[in-house]
Order: sequence, then C-alpha cells, then structure tokens
Amino acid sequence: MEWYYADESDQQIPFQEENFASMIEMGNIKPDTLVWNSSMPDWKKASLVQPMLFNPAEVSAAPPAGSSAPPMNVPPSYQAPAQQGADGLGIASMVCGILSILMSCGYGIGLFPGIAAIICGHMSRKKMLEGGPSGGSSITMAGLVMGYIGSAISLIMGIVMIAAIIFAISSEAAAP
Repeated sequence: MEWYYADESDQQIPFQEENFASMIEMGNIKPDTLVWNSSMPDWKKASLVQPMLFNPAEVSAAPPAGSSAPPMNVPPSYQAPAQQGADGLGIASMVCGILSILMSCGYGIGLFPGIAAIICGHMSRKKMLEGGPSGGSSITMAGLVMGYIGSAISLIMGIVMIAAIIFAISSEAAAP
C-alpha cells in the first residue's frame, strides 16, 4: 500500500508500507510526522498509526477501516499548523517606524509617525508579555528602534529648521 508523509516543508512524499520502519530508522519519519494512506480520512501522526515502530511496548488499535478515500486516490491536502506571527500593533509599529525615518528630513514631520511607532511598539510588547502572539517580537523591536531613531532625527531636524528661521529673521533685522 502506498503511504505519504509530510516533510518539514509540507511536501507530500510517497513511500511503500514495507519501507515504514526504514523511513523511521533513517529519520525521515518521526513520531509527530503526519502520514496518510488511501484508507484514512485524514492525516495522522505516525506514532498513532504505527505505535509498534516507535514504542514496541505499547500496542493500540489500527486506524479505522472502511473510510472512504479522497477522489481519484489523491492524498487530501495538508496544511501545516498555523504559526503565530506578528500582531497588528507590531506591524503598525514597523510601518510607522519606516515612515518616520523616511520623513525625518522633511522639516521634522517624521516625528508624528515616529511617536506612533513607539506607542504601537510598546503596546505590542506589553501584549506579548501578557501572553499574546510571540512570533512578531523581532518585527515589534524593529518598529520600536526605527521609531526612536526617526523621532530623534526629526526632532533634531525640526530644531535645526527653527534655529535657521530664527537666525534668518535676526540677521535680516540686524542688516541696515
């Protein structure tokens, strides 16, 4: 009987049932690797389908028989478990941080998206520390860093612009 297993990149790789033990020995199939054959309605962990090959001391019932195979004997689509990514606040922090740096030389107007990046970044970090999604910590940190840098450059540019205007006005008033 032909079997399929899902590798790390979620590709469905066929193999023959008589090769099940050797696939485990080679490390291609691990206890939590998802496997499927035409008698199964859905993908299952290899340790549940062939427990004797992983832990000979345990014996369990075989997968239920009599289930209908997918059309045309093609394995059902396999989707990897959803990975937690960055939350919206972390992404907003990064986008505002990028805008802050890009707009920092424009008369200090990059200060506004910089402040937004800092606020969103800190809110995202607080959310992560309270148990929210943990996959976006690098995105959130990048947004915070760019927000601080963009805000600092914008603040300096704004002060320089104000100083230049004051200098221009004072030198114009002092000229005879």
